[in-house]
Amino acid sequence: MSDDPRTGTRSWGLTSAKGHQRSPVLLSKHREGIFWIQSSSAGSENLRLAKCYPAAFAFRCAVEPAAAAEAARNATLAQLYEIEAPLQVMSEAKTDFNKWIEGDVALHTAIYVASNNVFIAPLANLFRQYFQMSFSVSSSNFHHQHCLQEHRDVFEAIRERDPEKAADTVRILLKHADEDVKSVLQK
Repeated sequence: MSDDPRTGTRSWGLTSAKGHQRSPVLLSKHREGIFWIQSSSAGSENLRLAKCYPAAFAFRCAVEPAAAAEAARNATLAQLYEIEAPLQVMSEAKTDFNKWIEGDVALHTAIYVASNNVFIAPLANLFRQYFQMSFSVSSSNFHHQHCLQEHRDVFEAIRERDPEKAADTVRILLKHADEDVKSVLQK
């Protein structure tokens, strides 16, 4: 963690899964409470979320069920296709974790955008890099056993225009995702 008194930011550096420092990936908090994620590398390395995971995940748990509920209420037909398309990528990925992560990130990003809520939709950009890091840590054969169906359940609830069910299915998905990430980080 480092503080920059010039900009009023506090940044938490992340490392690779093997504990090696990699290209800079920072989750930063501005003195005015604005969070952002930045990286100087486009590579899909398996990054450890380190100390920022609990706070970032808690924020995601507070927001993503609402995003799914809003998507169930407000998504256009085109946005429903944007949520559904990544499911096909994830289904075909099998053990190609980079492909799986690509689909997973696209699906979650599409849910935020499909909320069509001026406060929730912009969070897609905030979370995109976090999703990449988190999903890189948690992707495994064990994860896939329950995860694909959970993503389908979220999509189905949104497509059925059932906000309560959409929020509930996201909560289930997040509970299992948290368990998966924590099991990896504890190793």
